[in-house]
Amino acid sequence: MDQQPDPRREKKVKLVARPGETSVFIDAEIDEKGNLLVSGQDIGKAPKDWFGHDDYEYWVVVAASEKDHVLSILLGQVAGGQQFRPAGDASEDEKDWALLTVIEKTYGGDLRAVEAFRDLLKANGIGSKFSTY
Repeated sequence: MDQQPDPRREKKVKLVARPGETSVFIDAEIDEKGNLLVSGQDIGKAPKDWFGHDDYEYWVVVAASEKDHVLSILLGQVAGGQQFRPAGDASEDEKDWALLTVIEKTYGGDLRAVEAFRDLLKANGIGSKFSTY
């Protein structure tokens, strides 16, 4: 019997969870509108020294309409530069999980994940919105 993914399951992967003097947490997720969100939070000494308070949050949002393009580029990087397109018969849920998985494999453990992801978007002409709090 085939197991179908639970559509109510939160589409989110943890990229970085590093506690310390400055704790860093970075996640990638698909939001309720279908957009891709890569977000980070730094807590502790570094934001206190830089901004005067101990919490710095930052995120980049890629519109749902651009997710297939991002997935194609990331799959191409994994495959040595060859461009791939998601399978035409793949469901939106399957493509979302493929995207989150390749983001996790590409940026997992990278304290610069959000910045590196923004660089990838810029280099490939993919629009996004970056915000901080």
